[in-house]
Order: sequence, then C-alpha cells, then structure tokens
Amino acid sequence: MSKIFNSRIFFVLVSITIIVFVFLVSIWLAKRNYQQELDKINLQHTSELTIVKNIILTDLNNKIQDTLFIRDLFELENNDVDNTNSLKTIAKDFQIFSLQSKSYDQIRFLDDLGQEKVRVNYALINPEIVAEEKLQNKKGRYYFDDTIKLNRNDVFISPFDLNIEQNMIEGPSEISKSQGINDNIWRESFNGHVKPMIRFATTTQNIDEKTNGIVILNYFGQRILKNIDELSRNSANPIFVVNKEGYWLISNDKNNEWGFMYEDKKAETIQKYYPDAWKEILEKTQGSLQTKDGLFIFDTVKISTDGKNDLKVISFIDQKSLNTIANLHNNEMARFSISIVILYLIFSFVYLNIKSKKIKAEEENIKIESILQTQNKELQTTRSKLEETLASQVNYTKDLEKSLKETEQKTKELEEVNKLMVNRELKMIELKNELDKLKKSK
Repeated sequence: MSKIFNSRIFFVLVSITIIVFVFLVSIWLAKRNYQQELDKINLQHTSELTIVKNIILTDLNNKIQDTLFIRDLFELENNDVDNTNSLKTIAKDFQIFSLQSKSYDQIRFLDDLGQEKVRVNYALINPEIVAEEKLQNKKGRYYFDDTIKLNRNDVFISPFDLNIEQNMIEGPSEISKSQGINDNIWRESFNGHVKPMIRFATTTQNIDEKTNGIVILNYFGQRILKNIDELSRNSANPIFVVNKEGYWLISNDKNNEWGFMYEDKKAETIQKYYPDAWKEILEKTQGSLQTKDGLFIFDTVKISTDGKNDLKVISFIDQKSLNTIANLHNNEMARFSISIVILYLIFSFVYLNIKSKKIKAEEENIKIESILQTQNKELQTTRSKLEETLASQVNYTKDLEKSLKETEQKTKELEEVNKLMVNRELKMIELKNELDKLKKSK
C-alpha cells in the first residue's frame, strides 16, 4: 500500500503543478489575445480616423480652391468696388455659383472698411441677392480683421462655429425665413437646431494690385460633420471631433456639442469628462492611450499653420466595452484551461487506476514470490534434513551391515568354537564313556 500511497502523493503534486501551469499559460494567452485585439481595434480605428481626417482636409482644400476662384471671378468682373453696375454683375455671378455649388450659406464681398458690398444668401430654389439697405458692416469681426491683413493668395479659414446673425445664433426659424425653406428641410440638413459654419476668405486687389477688400464664403460646415457623423454611426464606437479648446463639434451626447457658443455650456469640454486623456491628446499629434475611462485613439487635422484652428478627431472605446472584450478572452481561455484540466484529470484517473492495479499486482506477485521463497527455503531445509536423515540412515545401514557382517563372522566363529566345543564335549563324553567302560572292564 505504501507504493500506491506514494504514487498518489506524486500524482497530486504533479497535478497541482500542471493545473497551475495551465492556468498561468491561459492567463498569459488571454492577456496576449486581449492585447492583439486592442492592436486590431487600434489599427481599425486609426484607419477610420485617417478617413475622417481626409474627409475634412479634402473638403477644406476644395473650398480653398472655390475661394480663390471667387476672388479671381470678382477681380475679373470688377475693379471699382463703388460701381453699382459692376457690383450687380458680380452679385449675379455669386448667385449662379451659389445655386450650382449648393455648399455656401453666404458668398460676400466686403470692402477694405468691412462694409458688405455684395451678399448672396443660399436658398434651394433661388439664392437671394441681399438688398443694399440690408447689407451690414463686419469690421471688428475676427474673420474680416484677420483676412484683410493676409498676403496675396493666402486663404483665411475660420474655426468651426455657429453662424450668428444680428448678434444671435442662427437657427431653423431664421434660416427658414431668410432662405425660403421649411423647417423640416432645415432640420434634415443642419442637425435640427444650429448651423455650423466655416468661413473661407481671401483678399482682393484692384487694377493697381492694392488690397481693396475681401471675398468671404460661409461654408455649410454641417456637410463635413454629417459625413463624419454617418461614419461614426457605422462604427462600433463613437468618433469625436473636438477643437483646440476641447469643445465638442461632434459628440455621442448632442447636448455637449458647440458648448463654446452658449454661456450655459462653457464648461462642457472633453477635459471635464476625460482630463487625463485630454492632456496627452492635446500635447501629441496622434496616437492612442488607455485610461480608467477607456481607450482613446486620436489624430490631428491641421487646418491653419499657427495651429489655432486645428481639430482633434478621437475614437473612443469606453472601459465597459474593453472589459467585455477582456472578459470574452478570459472566458475563452478559462473554458480552454478547464477543458485541458478535465481531460488531464480523466486521463490521470484512468492512468492512476491502471497504475494502482499494476502496483497491486506487483505487490501480490512480491507476496507470492516471498511465500514461494519461504516455502522453498522450508523445502530446502526439509530436504536438507531428509538428506541428513537419509545419510544418517545410510550410515546406520552401513554400520548395521557391518555389525551384521561382524555378527555373522562372530557367529561363524562361535559356531566354529561351538563346534569345536561340541566336538570336544563329544570327545570328552566318548573319552568318559571309554573311561567308564574301562573302569567297568576292570
């Protein structure tokens, strides 16, 4: 039984070692698979962000070309910004371009004092040439002040913001009235309540190559954002578009968007919700990082050389989703390791059972051999005793035979002596008889 006991102890120790090894390997495999999954996600979302970045840059580049085209068209048609007939001609050109492009909320010419000289407002059917009395002075607005300082062929690109008319953020009611479209079309086109805008502007020159004003195109920024939003909805995780101040232009929570345009939303920035992530995202051009909130994959859209208008495109996978992925791999490896352990235990049980039977058989054989050896020894001892006894009997027989021979010899001798004595007696008797006869005869 000691061999079986030792064998079972050895089996238990080996089993514990193997089970611990299997679980350690499973943990390592789960972590490796999880990391590979994260790398795959990182690659996939980096690719998506590259698409988003290219959507923005391609669109912006097209609008830069449109801006330079409008500038060239204006300079070709008009060299006198105060000539009413020339301004009417250029207004017609702007109107045709607006109708054909369907991309610009407003196309304007402002003189070097910031006064609107031509403005065309977009409408679905017939873009509106704004009457002279309704034209406004935009001096003091950042887009005029920044553009009028530019060199020839430089194009000003404004930050993404919401269009403001008469010191109010323009919404569905205003655009419906001014552009002759109903609120449903507005909501479908511009996300329902605001009109995102990017302004492209460049300086114009007169025949003497002196700056005499600017042309400015208000681009429907929602067209870019809509494409990104659709890509985000088709993605497994949300894509954020954030400006340099951390304000959302696209968020999974629409209430957080355009916070910088509203006094009551000034605090709604990405750093409010993800401060650790935003610090690194702001410092780096592109990359990925994981925090307690989840995985952030990000890239930068360079819009201006000074970086003021740059945008951050961010793909975000929350920690809950990451935990789900990790649990998926952990459960898979747990099932794998448990299966291996169960198979090992079944195999070990069968092997140990066979081994135990073999050990028992060996022990039985050892017992039988021991008994046989003992019996053999006893037989050997008995045989030795029998041989000794037999030898003793043989010796005794030999002695007996010798004694018999001696006895026979002595008997023979005695018989001889007896014979002699008998003969002697007989002779003595004869002699006596003769003596008696002699006596009698006397």
